[in-house]
Amino acid sequence: GPEMVKNIEVRGFDTGIRVRQSINLVVIEGVTLRGQRVVGIDNKQQILPIRKLVSDNAVPVLTNTEHSGVVTLIDSEIRGTGTAANSAAIVNDGDNSCVLFARNVKVSGYGETIKNTVGTKRGIASGNIDEFCSHPPTSAFPSYSRSLNLPIKETPEVPWDAMDQWANVEKFKQPGDPDDTASIQRAIDSGKTTVYLPSRAVASTSADFHKDKLDAKYMVSSTIHIRGNVRRIIGCEAEFRCTGEEGFINFDEVEGNRCIFRFEDGTQPVVIFERFTFGFKKKPRAIVHDSSRTLVISSVADMTYRNSAKGTGDVFFEDVGGGPPIFAHGQHVWARQLNPEVYNNPKIVNDGAIVWVFGTKSEPGGPWLLAKSGKTELLGGFMYTSHDKQGPTGMWVIEDGALVTIAGATEYVWSPKWRIDDPLKETRGGETRTLANGAFVFRGNGSATPFYSSLPPAANASVPPSPGAKVSSTSAKSVSLEITMPDGVAYAGINIWRDGKQLRPTVAGTYVDKGLETGKVYHYKLLAFTTEGGWSQPIEVEASTTADRTPPTAPGKPRTHRLFPNRIDLHFGDAEDEVGVTAYTVARFPVVAGAVADQPDLTDVATRGRYYDLKPVAGAAYVYRLRATDAAGNVSEPSEIRASVPTELPNQSKLFAVLFDDKYGWGNRGAYLGGVNHGQWIMFHAEPLGFERSTYDRVTFRYGTPDYATGTTMKIIADGRIVADAVAGDPEDESDKKKPQRHIEGGTVIATHAVQNTGGWGKVEEFTEPLKDVPAGLHDVFIVFDKGQSKGTGSFMDLWEVDLLRGGKGY
Repeated sequence: GPEMVKNIEVRGFDTGIRVRQSINLVVIEGVTLRGQRVVGIDNKQQILPIRKLVSDNAVPVLTNTEHSGVVTLIDSEIRGTGTAANSAAIVNDGDNSCVLFARNVKVSGYGETIKNTVGTKRGIASGNIDEFCSHPPTSAFPSYSRSLNLPIKETPEVPWDAMDQWANVEKFKQPGDPDDTASIQRAIDSGKTTVYLPSRAVASTSADFHKDKLDAKYMVSSTIHIRGNVRRIIGCEAEFRCTGEEGFINFDEVEGNRCIFRFEDGTQPVVIFERFTFGFKKKPRAIVHDSSRTLVISSVADMTYRNSAKGTGDVFFEDVGGGPPIFAHGQHVWARQLNPEVYNNPKIVNDGAIVWVFGTKSEPGGPWLLAKSGKTELLGGFMYTSHDKQGPTGMWVIEDGALVTIAGATEYVWSPKWRIDDPLKETRGGETRTLANGAFVFRGNGSATPFYSSLPPAANASVPPSPGAKVSSTSAKSVSLEITMPDGVAYAGINIWRDGKQLRPTVAGTYVDKGLETGKVYHYKLLAFTTEGGWSQPIEVEASTTADRTPPTAPGKPRTHRLFPNRIDLHFGDAEDEVGVTAYTVARFPVVAGAVADQPDLTDVATRGRYYDLKPVAGAAYVYRLRATDAAGNVSEPSEIRASVPTELPNQSKLFAVLFDDKYGWGNRGAYLGGVNHGQWIMFHAEPLGFERSTYDRVTFRYGTPDYATGTTMKIIADGRIVADAVAGDPEDESDKKKPQRHIEGGTVIATHAVQNTGGWGKVEEFTEPLKDVPAGLHDVFIVFDKGQSKGTGSFMDLWEVDLLRGGKGY
């Protein structure tokens, strides 16, 4: 993403739609799922707005089961068949950052409608979904906590015209035209109903084609008027560049905005403008909407838009990037997958329009939404900060009188120091309140907004009773509150303030406030609120954090990394500590005749996640014990690993493939060995073979190779010897440095594999060979590559994976 998936049907398969990644947004509309065997839609981490989903299935239609997945589901129908009566239609059970908002969903045939185990809201036992959110709503003022539920119009379509009604702008060029402005205008004014700007791709004769100029730009120097009989303008991915005097004074100015295209009155009620890009260069506004006609903007990049006082016609955005769009004058807006990217300015501005946004993604600088007035409903959004620290208020700015509801929107930042401190600022009745990120759900380094409302309370909003609260436990960095509400009371959530700062709302139960200072007194205020916007009288509680007496957890299990003749690299996972780990220490114990020494021969300080031993003895074995220490001096239990350096090592740069008992490869886990050649080899060091024969009976390879490599032999040898070749390097080549090559001799061949043709380097297949018996013990295992019966020279294969014995991954 960002992307839009529209109007498809998926029949069968285990999974109908599989969605991954924590960025950038995938918008789904008008999808039908039938006959899946495991799940209709499986989402992990992605931001996923879904509308008009139809499902006929015996399995769950949607699972949102990994941290930070955010799903917004509206206007859909889910029909269960067969065994659906024994399962839930929708499953939302990741961690607290998994968000689900659902509205207007018909559900039948399932034993449970929503299984929700995250946030603080229960699921729905059965029946249709009116409106549901996995987390309590957030608001700065007393607010009616249901979505605006604005009327939704489908994006209009216009008929495809016969080819004799298509106008090619290139054919309207005339001698003396300084650029493309006049030819485009002549095509629009020709009376044809479709105008297109053909691609200006330049055919390349160079093998190094990426250096050629493939696309010439359309150059314009004054405003182009969309008028007359045209109803579709197709850019064919055309890119515009603007020429003219400083300030673009030759372009029309409409209410202070100069524009490249001016959408005016004409004979067609709906006009579609699609498949253009305007580039990031300085330019006038791409389109000013100056008509009461309907405009559809589809598949356009780097576009800026606004409407004039005359431009009250409906506007539809589909899969559009660029901005900011500015909506005003009571205009109705429907935007699907809107990607407004502009630096240091609001991404979307509503100055008196009625704006419905279904899926939006943007990048840094300025608020995501500036709602000056009007109505704004945003369903599903993703904003990430990929460059630098943003301003203090970086997501939502809602001015007095603006009506806004937001559901399923998130912030993502690469670095915690870039996090938006205060995501929201709202003004109501002349008073301004700002909410810090602690008032929202944490998502990675950023935050998520499950649901927010600025709607004023309903006239009949009742006042709920106050909650009860007491301190149930404290630690060095946290306070736990036990919150109660009277039985049978209908309420939407409980707001909490700590020392005057609003926290994330909750419901009755245990509330843990983390990340506090050690040994400090905190004051809490709590009140209950209803969906209609009634707020109870507050209650207050005082709590103190304690001194830190809890040691960190042991560091994550160490693993060996690359192996060198005079160095052992260890990588290990972070220890966990409520206050924070301040140091890692490592002690090295020699192993002699299988016994671990009582005292270490080396103690040292490790950096976070890694330690490099630069003083190992070749052939010696060691046990490394790592411990974590926190700021209070508490020391963890140890984590340990046994490792050693063989007396000889591979010297080819590609063959840092010496693996220890945890099967960690030469590079990143999951990397592959590319371009395997005759004479190369891989070593697995100290493999425990022969102990449980039924477990250690095979080796599995995954590789891709062309036909000429068929017959290359792979031998798996236990307990071979690494022997230096007699000839060392090329005496004529100073760059060779006369490095000796090494090969494998002796040992026992425990398996042989003749390489098969998979159909090419990139087509990977899996092959398995049985292993012969060997005596129980630790064995060095080599995989040696030999040309064998192959007809090729040079590289034979890309080896993607070796699964040796216990399921360890070599590559």
